Amino acid sequence: MKRFLTYSAAVASLSLILTGCSGQSETKTSDANAQTTQHESKQASNNNDETEIKIDKAKLSDKEHEKMKKEVLDWADKYGKQQGLAVSNRYFGAGEISSGDWYAMTPKGELQVSNQGSPGPKAFDRHNLVGVVMYKAKDHTTGFDTKAKDLTNIESYQNVADLNQPVTKYLFADDGKVYEYTFQPEEKVKLSSGFAPKDHNDKDPNLKPDHSFKISDNSSANQEMQRLIKEYNNQSK
Repeated sequence: MKRFLTYSAAVASLSLILTGCSGQSETKTSDANAQTTQHESKQASNNNDETEIKIDKAKLSDKEHEKMKKEVLDWADKYGKQQGLAVSNRYFGAGEISSGDWYAMTPKGELQVSNQGSPGPKAFDRHNLVGVVMYKAKDHTTGFDTKAKDLTNIESYQNVADLNQPVTKYLFADDGKVYEYTFQPEEKVKLSSGFAPKDHNDKDPNLKPDHSFKISDNSSANQEMQRLIKEYNNQSK
């Protein structure tokens, strides 16, 4: 009887050990599967970033580019009227400050906004296609502001905008994103604000933009960007 009880206890102990090992094995398998799923999810996310649909600016003809500018300005005109804002395509101007290419800084990297060939488009991964600026007009104009057509970097927006109110610049880029920066009244916005020229003599360090643009959360602007992608995307299907 004593031997039987000892044998039974041994069997029970072995059963508990095997059950514990099985549980550990299942836990390790579950953890491994979770890690694999996370890796695959991260890899898929990276692949999606790499395969984002873009617009190849180099493949746009001058006629197509001008048409695109008009379409974005038409969108901005309509949107500005809805929001009580004036709109101008005079979002950038450098005057005689520099003969080099100007760029904006974004979360995705440098974005070329002017091309003087120094250093040229190949030096940038991203390039602006169309830009607009929106503001509260002094004379309460909404939509396209004809009085802003000939603004210079010296006079800036002071003749047309109420600079006690925010001024927002939008950049429609060839990476399929819309970038924006809203200048507050204390920031003294000019046409060159938000941008800086690239070094073009390989001697002096590049100037840095005074502000960094963010990816726009303006749903209307993003919808317009998606429409442009569908219309002008020249990538092979």
